[in-house]
Amino acid sequence: MMTQAKFQIDREYYEFIKATYKLLDYSNYSEYMRTAIKEKIKADRKKLRSIKKNQAIERIGNAGYENYFNSLDGEDFENR
Repeated sequence: MMTQAKFQIDREYYEFIKATYKLLDYSNYSEYMRTAIKEKIKADRKKLRSIKKNQAIERIGNAGYENYFNSLDGEDFENR
């Protein structure tokens, strides 16, 4: 379901969109705006995923880890 929202854009962008949306094969002004917003959101989501991925990798790198080989070797490993 579509949600109606109001937003403001610069006069220069508005005039460009009004003059060219028909030349770019959009049926109306709203279709052009919806397409532009979808593309911007898609790019922002990709950017956000990248940021979250980098943060997760940093947290994994900073986390301590247990050396499992110590429990296998033990202190008297050479004497077994």
